[in-house]
Amino acid sequence: MKEILWNLKIYWILQVLFFCDGPKDGHFEYQFISYLTKLKPKKGRVLMLDDIRFKNMIDLWFSIDSPKLDMSSFGHWSGTGLVDMSDGLKLKK
Repeated sequence: MKEILWNLKIYWILQVLFFCDGPKDGHFEYQFISYLTKLKPKKGRVLMLDDIRFKNMIDLWFSIDSPKLDMSSFGHWSGTGLVDMSDGLKLKK
């Protein structure tokens, strides 16, 4: 257990990779994305979104204005997206 907590602390300090595989309830993912827009830019920071092809995730995926890549052919059948957050996470207005 100590090792797991230590790894979580290191992960939080580095804050390089964020993975979102939420409940797809139309609220959680938008709140999570909103939180990420408030982070200071950091070179190499990446967001991985799961299920970007689900009906209730498509609008969220297309609302992201930061450089992104649909990696579904390499990831999950329901869609996997990578977003470059090096310059901060930007959303379309």
